[in-house]
Amino acid sequence: MQKPDGRKDIPLGDKLDALRATEIQQLCRRYPKALITDSEDGSTTLTFVFEPSDPDWVRKACNH
Repeated sequence: MQKPDGRKDIPLGDKLDALRATEIQQLCRRYPKALITDSEDGSTTLTFVFEPSDPDWVRKACNH
């Protein structure tokens, strides 16, 4: 279906699929060490591992 201004309507499912793919791509760029798992039902899981950038942060926080 076309809108009065000439643009075509994109089905909501297609918009959501494109948004999902873009979000996963951005997360992969931002967190390259994230583990990505695609399941049989079509869902994607990203597992993040966070580490402190300063290994002595606990001692520094406790001493203040």
